[in-house]
Amino acid sequence: LIPNANLTVSYTNPNSYAYVYYTAATGQYGTSVITVTANDNFTSTNTTSTTFTVTVLPFPSAATAFTGSTTVCAGGGNYVYTEPAISNATGYTWSVPAGWTIVSGQGTATLTASPGASATSGNITVYGTNSNACGTGTSYSTPITVNAQPTTPNAGTDQGPICGSTAFLNGNTPGSGNTGTWTLIPGPPAPTIGNANANSTSVTGL
Repeated sequence: LIPNANLTVSYTNPNSYAYVYYTAATGQYGTSVITVTANDNFTSTNTTSTTFTVTVLPFPSAATAFTGSTTVCAGGGNYVYTEPAISNATGYTWSVPAGWTIVSGQGTATLTASPGASATSGNITVYGTNSNACGTGTSYSTPITVNAQPTTPNAGTDQGPICGSTAFLNGNTPGSGNTGTWTLIPGPPAPTIGNANANSTSVTGL
């Protein structure tokens, strides 16, 4: 550590003590033994030495890309995200967007999280921590897209009796990004739906 570190000694006469300042080089950690020798230049025993052992503890390394789904469904259950091992980390801190719940794994490399029905899109973020109180590592974030739950379908008011062989259906409009589909209950007769994916459509052949 010493060759790349910054080591200075500060002494002001006639004090009986001095200060030793040690700053480790960026990214370096480990143990150094420092010996400071003082010389007063006029007594017969004009030197004295003091030895210090300095231990520099490491920061966690930067987090990297983690695995897991980047497009999820609101209210769609649990999703798992796994961060590769971070050097010098003894723990992992995760954060999730609004409306999400961390189910398990906070503090570990594998997170299980669940987007609620009103969950929003946003970043899932992780960074490394360690137990030596030396700080945290650089975080890594991945944007997550949350698709809203489909609109609750409403087929409209019941119809009947009808005259002729054609009826008109008027259901509610699906929310953005959703598609509704009309289906028939099997059995005679065998009518035809004009556009099964339109909220307003016709049924013929009744």
